[in-house]
Amino acid sequence: MQHPTVSLRRVLATAVVLAGTATGLLVPARADTPPQPDPAAVITFLVGLPYDMTALEAAAVAVSSPGSPNFRSYLTPAQAATRYGASASARERVRTAAAKLGLVARIDATGLFARVSGTVNQWEKALGQSVQFQPAVAGSAQGAGPGPFDEYAFASPDDSFAALPKALAETATWFLPFFMKYQPALDVPGVAPASPSTRVLLDEGPAAPLPTNGGTPVGASCVPAAVAPSVFTPGQLSLAYGLRGLQRGVANGVQPRIAVLSLGGGFAQADVDAAAACFGHRAPRVDVRRGLGIGTPIVSLSTESALDLQTVSWAARGLASVRFVQVANGPTGFIEAYAIALTAWPTPPDAITNSFGQCELEPSPQELDGVAPLLQFAALVGTSSFVASGDTGSSSCQQVTGAEAIPLPTVQYPGSEPFVTAVGGTQLNLGPDNTRIGESVWNDLQYGLIGNAVGTGGPSAVFDAPWYQRPLTRADVRMVPDIAAQAGAGPGTAIYVGGQLIGPVGGTSQASPLVATGFAAMSARLREAGSPPLGFVNPWLYRVARFHDDALYDVTVGDNQYPVLVPPATLNVPACCQAQPGYDAASGLGAPLFDQLMPLVDR
Repeated sequence: MQHPTVSLRRVLATAVVLAGTATGLLVPARADTPPQPDPAAVITFLVGLPYDMTALEAAAVAVSSPGSPNFRSYLTPAQAATRYGASASARERVRTAAAKLGLVARIDATGLFARVSGTVNQWEKALGQSVQFQPAVAGSAQGAGPGPFDEYAFASPDDSFAALPKALAETATWFLPFFMKYQPALDVPGVAPASPSTRVLLDEGPAAPLPTNGGTPVGASCVPAAVAPSVFTPGQLSLAYGLRGLQRGVANGVQPRIAVLSLGGGFAQADVDAAAACFGHRAPRVDVRRGLGIGTPIVSLSTESALDLQTVSWAARGLASVRFVQVANGPTGFIEAYAIALTAWPTPPDAITNSFGQCELEPSPQELDGVAPLLQFAALVGTSSFVASGDTGSSSCQQVTGAEAIPLPTVQYPGSEPFVTAVGGTQLNLGPDNTRIGESVWNDLQYGLIGNAVGTGGPSAVFDAPWYQRPLTRADVRMVPDIAAQAGAGPGTAIYVGGQLIGPVGGTSQASPLVATGFAAMSARLREAGSPPLGFVNPWLYRVARFHDDALYDVTVGDNQYPVLVPPATLNVPACCQAQPGYDAASGLGAPLFDQLMPLVDR
């Protein structure tokens, strides 16, 4: 499919949103008079390098597909970069071309792109135009409005991103002239506000009451008795998803390598420690790497980061450390985050979990071209990539088309990328003895809630159907999600943020780290036994679903329909997507049962 084109003005007004709990605006309008940057300020842009696109994708498919001679024959990141990244001569040409412009090009460790740096003055001379500059203002780093980042960009006459400088255009393939620099003195301490879920009736009938925890809390918990009915304990969810055996392995030293991506989110180790004390598990050390423009830790705390880190902590009970990648919430964020996660530590991660996304129609072609090979690179080195599908049902883009204003289902990126496992949302229902009475598609609209309240799923408007999906979905486009897990907030879970216990919380931002941790623990056990890790799990997972249906809980109840506002003031709902037996675009293949999946790894 053709990638959508996006103007720079549209990019600068578009939010890269948390799949679960908050939003981050890229560049809001701030002043009528254009401010002027320091001409000596050093800024860095991303430049794509030439690589063999066909060979890289074919290798990623082969290493991920059961039955292939190369199945799970992984490369090291250095080997993958040498074999499938830009050639040595292409890298040198980019360095030389940049140097002629007074710029410095540093090749990323993946060999797929370069970071090219220079002063504002040098870049303006290289591009023959003035930079668009927006200075930082006081605010939260992940707030929905102006924030503590200086922002620099170059636009072309048609208001898209500027083209490559002539000296670089002969070698490089794409150009993202957008840079954000964090100003910690302007970051407002405290907790970034979460997106509200407001109780609003969508019709004249009464909303159903929110469900409660029908099971019996398992393990330690400091949750007050008054709140306990609305919160699952980590022990209950561990039992429901078959994690207990894998957790015993982690406690005995079989340590998974898990990377959490954060676009602009701060965290507190003290919150991770407090949650561990509350629920009786080991508190992992958060091992941080930061991307371009973020020289110091982000000051304001993110509910999203707390949810991701604390979910990984209890799901991998006994985990010693968790990797945390902190990048700016802008057009370069996903490229930077995946590249850092794959190469900044001595070993690649077993799993990456990402709870950020945006309307699939909004990323620029440069973003799409930059992220896709990195996800294929992840498959080559044995890393599983998980992404929260989103929390806006089947209408992530709120797209309306045609004279009759027919709403169309739309999904989120990068959850729709073919080389990620998109994790949707469910609502778990437990009986008094913690047996699963049922599990339905997460959709809180029935309780009168709107906002981030419905698991995202449906057809992609950008990507064709990947090879592993066709036998089950029989669709000609990529369908999401691939799998699903507990995301509802009624009941949900409890987390610490800023020293305070809050809850219930939920969202596919909880489901993704939960699922990623389970598969990472499986990979750690395989590695301990001398076998290769799981790598990109989708081809194997879809094969398992065809022949071992008891390894996944088939979610057959509920839908992820979400109302679209049809101008001037009518609510309409796209006819997508309903749970049914087998694969569906509301819950994917269903919910994982890790104790059943582990014995099937070699099948």
